Amino acid sequence: MKIFLMFFLFLMLGQNCRAIDENFLDEVLSDSRRNSYFISLKIVVNKQSKNVIIENDDLFYYLFKTKEFNEKEYRLFLKKLIMNDSKLSVKESEIEKWNFTIVSNVKSVSDLASKGQNEFISHYFDGQVLKDNLSENEKNAVIEQLFKWNIATNIDDETGYLVLKKLSSKIE
Repeated sequence: MKIFLMFFLFLMLGQNCRAIDENFLDEVLSDSRRNSYFISLKIVVNKQSKNVIIENDDLFYYLFKTKEFNEKEYRLFLKKLIMNDSKLSVKESEIEKWNFTIVSNVKSVSDLASKGQNEFISHYFDGQVLKDNLSENEKNAVIEQLFKWNIATNIDDETGYLVLKKLSSKIE
């Protein structure tokens, strides 16, 4: 019975916390357009761990200014940080300045995520575009969950809407 319970818990937790694919990260971290892909990562602020999302171009510029990383160093550093589930140390004053967005735990988003990607995406998206009437907290939690599933999102240049992007490395 214990083995069955452990297996069941592993399946349930694994559905929401699948490992980030290295090819997915390569593609997302290589995008330096103005409205680049969102990155989800963990930071430490005042000794507290926080989950955040940030556009790739903003994160690159932050690490370029604070650590003098070039693009290659940036991609290597971020891949290692994200794949090892490590945390980036950030000063409280830098959060707003560099466009880090702290992600709140939204129960409705995590509950829907447990039902799988297809149901999750059809609930929150109309085709490739995020549906209207979501709170900022809900939208941010959706972006974070999609990143965990190796699904890229960004703000469309023309419409200003959050959209899903199918990358060549996307795992089905």
